[in-house]
Amino acid sequence: ILLDLSLNEEERRRQAEMIHRSGKRMQSLIGDLLDASRIEAGIFVVRPSKEDLVMLLDEAVSMFEMRASSRSINLSVEKSGPVVARVDRDRIIQAVSNLLDNAIRVTPEGGSVTASSTYDGSSVRVSVTDNGPGVAPDVGGRIFDRFSQGGKRDGGSAGLGLAIVKGVASAHGGTAEVDSTLGKGSTFTMTLPVDGPVTEG
Repeated sequence: ILLDLSLNEEERRRQAEMIHRSGKRMQSLIGDLLDASRIEAGIFVVRPSKEDLVMLLDEAVSMFEMRASSRSINLSVEKSGPVVARVDRDRIIQAVSNLLDNAIRVTPEGGSVTASSTYDGSSVRVSVTDNGPGVAPDVGGRIFDRFSQGGKRDGGSAGLGLAIVKGVASAHGGTAEVDSTLGKGSTFTMTLPVDGPVTEG
């Protein structure tokens, strides 16, 4: 269609970029739907290896720096030394990215979003904290369910991100939870065993 339309080169490029962005959003949604279906069917696979979670957080955060900067949101990784565990690096980055995406979406301009990882006995805790509107108590108990949405939304979420976060945590033998106060913000946390899943997919 772009080839047939009578457009100048600048307009043609603008239209092509719009199609490209729409295609990427659709690809991401399809991927999330497939992952959510795998989680529900109990066939969600993780392939753990020894990883420094601080480095994985850095990688995830780097993907959102421009978006956060455009809204004057202070996006950072809290660092106090390496935090090493056996995890599937790609799945952890996927889960953290979902948490960051949600946090930046609901955090007001000039706010802050912080990612962190710490040891907790034989487990590690991977958290994303924001100072957005928080999650209502009646929503908190089901916020990790498929298609559930809590707090302020702009229509950019399909309600699958947190279900995938929970699925990633469960596949590692861990848990996902939220600690939130209305009007003050939320902390979403995955608690994962240091030694990774008992069995590998």
